Amino acid sequence: MIYPNGGEQLGDSVNVTWQINDVDSNNLTYELLYSIDAGKTWLVIAMDLKEQNYTVNLKELPGGSNGLFKAIVTDGVNTVTSESNAVFNVPDKPPNVRIISPGNDSNFTTDQTVVFVGEGYDIEDIYLDNSSVRWSSDKQGILGSIIQFHLQDWFLETTI
Repeated sequence: MIYPNGGEQLGDSVNVTWQINDVDSNNLTYELLYSIDAGKTWLVIAMDLKEQNYTVNLKELPGGSNGLFKAIVTDGVNTVTSESNAVFNVPDKPPNVRIISPGNDSNFTTDQTVVFVGEGYDIEDIYLDNSSVRWSSDKQGILGSIIQFHLQDWFLETTI
């Protein structure tokens, strides 16, 4: 593994490079893997590569301070691997959240029950539970802190 090989602070993308010498000059194929836990588990990034490099979009991968890359090289019979000598850093990603209900431009009267439903996903932590969600209004402040809740007999001063 040539780059990254340990200690780097990576950005949004990286051109991972490795080098192999094949004495019998067979056609080689490469597989590239990524680990966020210092090699305990691996995620396949690309398969059937023909070149000794691959540009990885790190925006789509979990971040952390224990990143490694591994190249698996085969000529169809023999297989070898090479991985980063030490861990590197990949920026953490913010969670993605989505309001399911109420929809845009919804209006309610003061005697209606309003059902708030949302969902969240974090590429590092996967599913966001109730302790990670907080609903707030620019008029009333904090409204609730669970994925789904109901507001009844509450005067909402704003359109959601």
